[in-house]
Amino acid sequence: MGGVTRSLVLRTIPELGYDRIAAQSDPDPARTLAVGQALRQAAFNEQPADLLSDGMRRFASGEQFAASRAQLRPYAEHAGALVYLRPDPLDGDRHAKEIIPSKKIDGVEMTTIPTAGVEANGIQYINFMSVRNWGEPGEWVTNFSALASSVDNGEKWKVDLTTVRPNDPLTGNGNFQMGAYVKDGGFVYLFGTPSGRKGSVSLARVKEADFANQIAYEYWDGHGWTPTVPAAATPVIAGPVGEMSVAYNDHLRKFIALYSDGSNPAVMRVADRPEGPWGSPDVLIGSREVSGMYGAYIHPWSSGRDLYFVATTWSDYNVMLIKATLP
Repeated sequence: MGGVTRSLVLRTIPELGYDRIAAQSDPDPARTLAVGQALRQAAFNEQPADLLSDGMRRFASGEQFAASRAQLRPYAEHAGALVYLRPDPLDGDRHAKEIIPSKKIDGVEMTTIPTAGVEANGIQYINFMSVRNWGEPGEWVTNFSALASSVDNGEKWKVDLTTVRPNDPLTGNGNFQMGAYVKDGGFVYLFGTPSGRKGSVSLARVKEADFANQIAYEYWDGHGWTPTVPAAATPVIAGPVGEMSVAYNDHLRKFIALYSDGSNPAVMRVADRPEGPWGSPDVLIGSREVSGMYGAYIHPWSSGRDLYFVATTWSDYNVMLIKATLP
């Protein structure tokens, strides 16, 4: 797809306050919605972003985040909502908590890393991978992928052992070690890739009501949906594909997939249906534009002509909010 204009938005996630401020679950849906609307306004409107710049500097220098919270509050109050602070997400000086414990033993389990998230049936889920060992750049070996769920707005997570997909190429589960989710027509679609950044994309789906039931999944075989058998899945996007995200875009009236292709950190394809056919790749950001960038994840509130997504770089792991203006 041609005609895409992209630009780096010089606002980082700490500046927007996402690391500490959240629309906490609330018995009053209207109030929860208002909180989300207030945070969305703060994220995507230029005026609040300017006002938050001081808070970003304070965060970067290690000061408390109260300044940014205070600056966000007028927008939340304007929406008739409250702004809540999460418990501290750190377990040390500038060190994020590990939400899914890992053994940290090379060759056994080095770490666990979430690769996708979705809400289904009122429960928050993340798809995570257990990394056995790191290889060359862009390569690693996983033990398995699995689901973890949270019923308290992401404060605590519980691993569901019935959802484990061992990294076994014979069963086909090895093609679903990393994931991306999108909802459509009562189904949750899972786009899967093998561990690392060199594999192709396979596709599965499940009715939302059966989301955590692994035997209820169907797999796209290129012609139709085959139940239960992951090995039946055939690629819907050829590799190399890494750190994929998928969303439906209301402006284009199409599904959008963002990923890295080994040469470019942010590539976009579009399709009318999750199973494709997916169009030719459009490079949003090349490696020469932002060196060492990876992880082009579409913001879940972004569905208009201005497509927002987040990414980071190897050099500083500072998450960036990026905007691409679609044709």
